Amino acid sequence: MTWTTIRDRVELALPNVTLSGVLSYNPAHASLIIADHETGEAEVLCVDLTVYGYVAAPGEVFVKGWSEHSGLATALEVAGVARIVETVIVGPFDSPAHRMRLLAARAD
Repeated sequence: MTWTTIRDRVELALPNVTLSGVLSYNPAHASLIIADHETGEAEVLCVDLTVYGYVAAPGEVFVKGWSEHSGLATALEVAGVARIVETVIVGPFDSPAHRMRLLAARAD
C-alpha cells in the first residue's frame, strides 16, 4: 500500500485517550492511520461502510463516532487535518459515522 503523510506530528484528544504520532492516508483504500513515533504501532482510524452502501470519495474517509473512536471526528477537525462533510447513521444500533474530507498534507 502507498501511504501519504498528512501530518508528521499530530495529537488527537479524544474523550478517553489522546492519540499522537504520524497521520497517514492511503487513497487506494480510503484508509487513515496514526502511527506512534516511539513504537511504530499504528491504529486504524477509519471504518469501511461499503456494506451499508457508503463509499468515501477520493480524499475522504469515514470515521466511526462510537466506542473507542467517539469524538474522533471532532479531534481531527480541531487538529486541522480533516473536516466533516456528512454524518450517516449505520448499523443495528443506529450509530453515527462521519464522512470526512482530508485537508492538504503538511509536515510539522
